[in-house]
Amino acid sequence: MQSKIKHIIELSIPKVVIYTFFAIYVYLFYKASLQIGNIFGIIIAFLPLIFISAFLLLKKPTWSFVILFILNYIVMGASRYITFPSSIFMDASMALCFACVIIKSTYANINIKRCINPLLIITFIWLLFCILELLNPKEPGFNDWLTKVRGSAIYPLMMVILVSILLFKYKHLKWILITWAILTILAAFKGYWQKNHGFDSTELTWLYVGGGARTHLISTGIRYFSFFSDAGNFGSSMGFSLVVFSITAFYIKKKSLKSLFLIAALAGGYGMLISGTRGALIVPFAGYASFILLSKKLKPALSMLIMIIIALCFFNFTSIGNSNSLIRRMRTAFDMNDASFNVRLENQEKIKRTS
Repeated sequence: MQSKIKHIIELSIPKVVIYTFFAIYVYLFYKASLQIGNIFGIIIAFLPLIFISAFLLLKKPTWSFVILFILNYIVMGASRYITFPSSIFMDASMALCFACVIIKSTYANINIKRCINPLLIITFIWLLFCILELLNPKEPGFNDWLTKVRGSAIYPLMMVILVSILLFKYKHLKWILITWAILTILAAFKGYWQKNHGFDSTELTWLYVGGGARTHLISTGIRYFSFFSDAGNFGSSMGFSLVVFSITAFYIKKKSLKSLFLIAALAGGYGMLISGTRGALIVPFAGYASFILLSKKLKPALSMLIMIIIALCFFNFTSIGNSNSLIRRMRTAFDMNDASFNVRLENQEKIKRTS
């Protein structure tokens, strides 16, 4: 079957057929634009690109995951500029990725069994627990439940399946890391631009009309959010990038990649600081602690442990850098008498009493 499809793809097409098809396409584009409307003309104009993209994605379904990865990174902030149902858009993108895998498996050898692993079992058990929450009489309703569970349980399960099937070679991991590093640098640069050149008109509208100023323009300073939905997501994502790329740069041998990952790690640390999200500090501490527990080599584990101790001492037992508003704000995350910290404790107690 595979050889037949390959033969059809490689089949040479006479030039007269290509020219005829092109002439028909131009005529349809012209008629659609004039008689039906510009929107239909644009749709027809993009049809060849859609067909070519579909062909390439079916041929290399791994690239569909790369595209999904990029979309997932930027779609949160895109809704600030374009009105569209972002959750439905991501559902459709993930469905397309699954479709590429299923169609490719009908004529090529794809090992579906790779997705059966301990992580799949853990995420599936978590999904079952979330489903049982529907029986909770205090659950507000199915729509609210689905909104919460989509991102916390359904998406992770689908990601485990896709990653296990599609990303099984070192080169796949390398390209994902490179893509992620570039996106991290771009996100940090956008945050830098907001800090030093101000917000654009759409971001100002979101802040002052949409209510974002209440949580982002506060007494301790401005919380920058880059092209993410808010500063909280921006800070935690940048903290995670700091952990991943600092560890990856430690092990990678190729100098160009080592430099890229080091820059991405620094960008992640910078983005985490300017986000003003004190809770994001737990991400690098937890990430490095997990690395220490999982590492089988004593030297890197000790290096990470020393870094964690130095960072904890710096924030908790010194006042170095207090003249910098970013460091001063992050240091409050370790202050047990901080007003914001006490408000969070009070909110936790309220949730306990109502649950």
